[in-house]
Amino acid sequence: MTPATSLSARFLDARIPPTLRVSTTRSLGGLGMQCPKCSSPNVQKLDLFWKSLPAESPLRATYAPPDEVASQVLIALAATLVGIGVAVSGAILLGLLVAVGGMVFGAVNHAGVERYRGQLADWAAARLCLACNGLF
Repeated sequence: MTPATSLSARFLDARIPPTLRVSTTRSLGGLGMQCPKCSSPNVQKLDLFWKSLPAESPLRATYAPPDEVASQVLIALAATLVGIGVAVSGAILLGLLVAVGGMVFGAVNHAGVERYRGQLADWAAARLCLACNGLF
């Protein structure tokens, strides 16, 4: 078995039908992408643009991904279990209050994490026009 060289890689690419190569390139944000505002073909994926910026660039803050929301499942689980333990030991109303509080905290935290994941997916899919700085 011989290792793949750049020459053999070119032959492998030659076997891919041209229509498939073009559609793959378009889905990656290259060929055929135009800004809807100014019709410029100078478009780049936002996440790739952000990663290519130097650390001291003021644009890093402008085009940064959304702030991460920490998942605090263990706190919600612990509060729920403590509430159940208190309810079983005799203080039923207090135990139920703590358990329900833990479940509500877990649900609110989960909603925040899901909202962050959606915002991150939108940010990763966004395109930036390098001519007019429009996001789409």
